[in-house]
Amino acid sequence: ELLNAAISQGLQREIAQGTGVYDDFLHGVYWARDLQLDAFLDLTRSLVPQSYGPHEVIRVSQTLLIVRCGLAACNGKILSRGDVYGENDILLDTPALMSKAMPRTLSYADVALLHRGSLIEVCKAFPSADRRLRRAQIRTAAFRAFIMEAQA
Repeated sequence: ELLNAAISQGLQREIAQGTGVYDDFLHGVYWARDLQLDAFLDLTRSLVPQSYGPHEVIRVSQTLLIVRCGLAACNGKILSRGDVYGENDILLDTPALMSKAMPRTLSYADVALLHRGSLIEVCKAFPSADRRLRRAQIRTAAFRAFIMEAQA
């Protein structure tokens, strides 16, 4: 908090661009690639670091997770450094369309979390980002609804 108050937004964005999580976020989240740079950097600045021990469940409902180090597993997939989970669920409003699965750590793991509230704040500040994310939201919701109907 104190550091954020003491450093300008522009400098905070520059620092965010120099972090390793910047590349993981950019390459791992399809809807982030087309965002205005300042909007994307504000999302990167909003990432919250979190650490977990082995065999812990990471509760990430409507939260994007980027693995910084360690291992986790979800839905039969191993998540390791640079992997992203929840990039679609963070966009959705309808609980029935969201994944119920939660990652479980296999070792000590450090992750970066982007909460939905931070995403909404950036959308309010950057209308072009809001439009891009709305398109991604509609695409994701339509795809998930189609899959649900096919399974019914």
